[in-house]
Amino acid sequence: MEIDDARLKKLIIQTFDTFKAFETELLAYEATFRSMNATLAEMGIATDLDLSLQAARTSPLIALTVSEKYEADQQRLLKAIDQHTLDEVFAELLQSWKPKGHPN
Repeated sequence: MEIDDARLKKLIIQTFDTFKAFETELLAYEATFRSMNATLAEMGIATDLDLSLQAARTSPLIALTVSEKYEADQQRLLKAIDQHTLDEVFAELLQSWKPKGHPN
């Protein structure tokens, strides 16, 4: 399987653009969360928001949901890369192969 360099570069750019968009969104949520938590504390309102956030971070259901969402695509991409590597190795072997002796 041949990997198209232009398509791979486009995929890498899209992946990093997605990372940047996700990080921006995450930072916006974090800033809002921290601001709300501080405002509630200043008002004397006790909250368990940090505990709730930690519980969500370590939730097996959330971890499973996220893992299932990305696992198949990740494995497919890794398999394509492995296949590409095998194809290159095999092509190099055939190009460098100089058989000696009489044909069978």
